[in-house]
Amino acid sequence: MQRLKLIAAGAVTLSLLVFLSSPCLGQLMDSPWPMFQGNAYHRGLTPYQGPDSPNMLWSFTAEGAVQSCPIIDNEGNIYVGCGSMTAGQRFYAIDPYGNEKWSYVGGHAFWSSPAIDENGVIYVGCWDYKVYAFDSQTGDPAWTFTTGNKVYSKPTVGPDGTIYVGSNDSLFYALNPDGSLRGSYHTGGWVYESSAAIDDDGYVYVGSYSDSLFCFDPDLNRMWARYIGGNTAASPSIGSDGTIYIGSFDDNLYAFQPDGTLKWTYGTGGNVNSTTSMGADGTLYTGSTDDKLHAVDPETGDSIWTYLTGSNVNTSPVIDANGTIYVGSSDDMLHAVNPDGTVKWTFLTGHNVVSTPAIGENKVLYFGSQEGKLYALGPNVAVFATTEGPTVPQGGVLEASIRLLNNTAEWQTFYLAAWVDIPTAGQRKVLGPIQLKIMPKGMMTGIIAHDVPPEAPTGSYVYTAKIGTSMEEMWDHDSFDFDVIEGTKMGTTGWQVVEFTIEGKDMLPRLAADLPTKFTGLGNSPNPFNVSSVISYDLETSGRVTLEVYDLLGRKVITLANENQEAGEHSVNWDASELASGVYFYRLTAGDFSETRRTTLLK
Repeated sequence: MQRLKLIAAGAVTLSLLVFLSSPCLGQLMDSPWPMFQGNAYHRGLTPYQGPDSPNMLWSFTAEGAVQSCPIIDNEGNIYVGCGSMTAGQRFYAIDPYGNEKWSYVGGHAFWSSPAIDENGVIYVGCWDYKVYAFDSQTGDPAWTFTTGNKVYSKPTVGPDGTIYVGSNDSLFYALNPDGSLRGSYHTGGWVYESSAAIDDDGYVYVGSYSDSLFCFDPDLNRMWARYIGGNTAASPSIGSDGTIYIGSFDDNLYAFQPDGTLKWTYGTGGNVNSTTSMGADGTLYTGSTDDKLHAVDPETGDSIWTYLTGSNVNTSPVIDANGTIYVGSSDDMLHAVNPDGTVKWTFLTGHNVVSTPAIGENKVLYFGSQEGKLYALGPNVAVFATTEGPTVPQGGVLEASIRLLNNTAEWQTFYLAAWVDIPTAGQRKVLGPIQLKIMPKGMMTGIIAHDVPPEAPTGSYVYTAKIGTSMEEMWDHDSFDFDVIEGTKMGTTGWQVVEFTIEGKDMLPRLAADLPTKFTGLGNSPNPFNVSSVISYDLETSGRVTLEVYDLLGRKVITLANENQEAGEHSVNWDASELASGVYFYRLTAGDFSETRRTTLLK
């Protein structure tokens, strides 16, 4: 990740009182994550971006282990179950900021993952032998359906509203939206965790502890069954070409053609409890108890790469719009993995992560842990950048639409800046940074228009908006591609901002305001040092400057400068003879900007 300084020349402050709207419940697929793995294909691929870093927005403490995979409605509310063998048997509705909306105490653990239909009804199984239908607004049960054993299977809502779910009584059920039985089929073994996958023709696929994968028509007439060598707790997933993928306890991932013929098998070093997910390019991702996340070629079944975790991978991976793969493991870790199999970041919880994550349209990732917590990881403020005109002539105008969303219930102050990646010329800053302030749970939108210079090389460009507080704390970014083509307009200046509004307020006068003092080249030599070191910097304009030194605990130990200084090169000798050896930080502040550097004193 490129590290960028967002606090620089041209910063201004803006406070806006903007409220988020509350959309009413809509269609099922309008929800960010309406069921396990996002949809009935169980591909685990979302159009939404996940978090760039493991910033924890909040954690919600449940009464028992959170093994259930959360789902998200189109208001951003999260639904998840919890429970143990003896206590904490609740199903929760939680708002986007970590507050409980309602909860329901069941007769046993809610380890099933829920699903939400187009009417806002939540379906979830329970170990008390029941399938529950809850009103998502009130938490009142609309109905319950009693099976013959525990329900750990994740309900899937079909295109006609039919609810498909399995039970440890070995039956696979089709329920009508009113809770009446449409049909059932005895699979010969527990339909344990497996969730039904549904293809474009309405055929339903599910695995069971009878060592088999089943294919049914929508009325549960069996079309075929295939032996897969071992029990399965994984759900089948369906590729864009109709191939069905399912893992088994015999350490294999299987690929079947829609007619049930075997396409290939891929051997792992352990049980495949993980449902197979698919990247935008079709690459398959699945976890195993061999402590690995596997990337597999969908055509050949060959390994592309493996990523080693610290323990078993029992969750199913999910993939965001940038191709990042998120998966949990039994070493208490949530892993973010790049598409090439390298680690992006990890997040340590207090216990095993067996809850498959879900990603919201606010760039927040939700998942549970066996310690009894639901976590929300994401940026304090999310930025979204788009354009309606992806092709711009030389000398034309590029217009970017910016949306900023506060994911917290607190005021947030941050800086917005923008860059353009120019063919053969590298990256150039084209906006700010400009300081903004957004109210709790707020959203604001803006337009940024730039003159494209007539000499701009033709070709493909990338426009990137970034927000943060410093180069060490970049919260979020978003990009879009655009092309510059040949044009004839003359006389424009390079990438100048010609329109800048936030919530309709003209920001150009603020950009044109006098710049405060700024500086470059801050550093000290020698570093590490013994007794004394020289701190140097270059002021581009005159102004008041302070230079202070802090220890590791954040205590100020000395002020080296606090005065008006002229533009130009400056240096200050720091005599640290009275200080103990260790790491120190010196901070230079000039006008509205400051920068901090680290140094080591060795005596």
